[in-house]
Amino acid sequence: MLSTKFFYIKLIAVLLMCFSVVVFGQSAIEKKRALMSKQETKGKRPGKNQDEQGIIHPDFTIGLMSSSDIQGTFKAGQNKQEVKGRLNLDLMTSPELLERGVIEGRDVTLALFGVDYTKIAAKRANGKNTGAIGFSAAKSDGPISFKVDRTSGIISATIAGTVDNAVLSDYAREGAKDPRGFNDFIPVPFQRATLDLQIMLDEPLSAKAPRRAAKKKGFVSYKLNVRSSKQPQISGYTIAAKFPFIFDLYPYLLVEVGRNLCVQPVQILEKVTDPDPTGDYLAVGMTGADTEWNKADVTFTVRPFKQVVNPAWKVASSSERAAIRASVEDDDCIEMFFVENHDPVDLSGGGAAWGGGTATSQIVTSDGNNNGIDNTHLAHELGHVLGLHHPWETGSASMPPASYGTLLCGSGWMNDNPQVNSQENKDLLSNPLLQFTLKKVSATVDCNDSTDCGPTC
Repeated sequence: MLSTKFFYIKLIAVLLMCFSVVVFGQSAIEKKRALMSKQETKGKRPGKNQDEQGIIHPDFTIGLMSSSDIQGTFKAGQNKQEVKGRLNLDLMTSPELLERGVIEGRDVTLALFGVDYTKIAAKRANGKNTGAIGFSAAKSDGPISFKVDRTSGIISATIAGTVDNAVLSDYAREGAKDPRGFNDFIPVPFQRATLDLQIMLDEPLSAKAPRRAAKKKGFVSYKLNVRSSKQPQISGYTIAAKFPFIFDLYPYLLVEVGRNLCVQPVQILEKVTDPDPTGDYLAVGMTGADTEWNKADVTFTVRPFKQVVNPAWKVASSSERAAIRASVEDDDCIEMFFVENHDPVDLSGGGAAWGGGTATSQIVTSDGNNNGIDNTHLAHELGHVLGLHHPWETGSASMPPASYGTLLCGSGWMNDNPQVNSQENKDLLSNPLLQFTLKKVSATVDCNDSTDCGPTC
């Protein structure tokens, strides 16, 4: 009798435990599915998940990712140059979409290094005459659509977007102010471009979702067509190549894409033997950046300080920042210049970013932020570098607005940004210098979008 009674008590306990897990527990996978579904109903990129026939596919199960070194032939008129760079592809699909020959893209970027700018523009007054060119897909209302040819298995797309380079960055409109008075983001001109992309896998994609990540070999051919620019005057050009390529095929609900961005801090010295160079804010600023952007699966590789000797720049005015930015230009890394203070001290709220989501983005910030208050100032500026505008901005094809209530809200001087990041920010961020890796799914964002993060700054 006792053993029977004990059996039923144990059975009830197990059932209650299972019930509590079902009702109250939510795994990272369930959170990812829930966040995806919620976003899709809002028509946001890339959660819209709507194909050309208007059918919504909220449950992607197949992911395709690559972040590979590439080469290309740069042509401008009769001028030609062989260059190297990186192609980033973050794609997803499902058995249902594959049956209809459709793959959708979350992010497509291309970066080329060591390009000779003198082949397309006049020599620069400041800065190098060779450098990076970055392409970013336009962030329209919906995902990037790829077609799969059922006969050949070729995956292809023609993608509209924008291109940046350091020549364009010389023409940054620093005088512009946004409606809230926070002028910490300095827009730069860009050139419009299209990327013709073809992916030829050695084996066709299976219509079944993979159980684990695997490598897929094949070839990629691309042609980047860049239109000319009138102001500044830059010629049109093309960059094209065909080369072997390796994709990571992975189960979309179990594995996700992590991203890493290289940042290059720069100190200002009064003289070579300066015992007190700038850069005190780096440790505090990067701690805040790591905390907030790790939530969105972004990590940073911080290179050792580079040093620039110029006593006039330790306290920098607005008119000096262009020359400061031209003093160090790394093709494959985002420069972060540290001045001792700005003049006035609250200039740009303590610091600013030039170019949003571009390979030639740069930051100039102040050690004055090392004040015990502005812990997320650098995280905010890196948000601009990752391609996110202030939430109240209308945004553009190249730079969408971030979620209200998150760290992309402006703060001004001596006032910290919100220590909050969203799924929407994570889905929209982009920069050609990012490097992709695969990682297990983790649901670490604070909220989904402006609806539950905000609704205001």
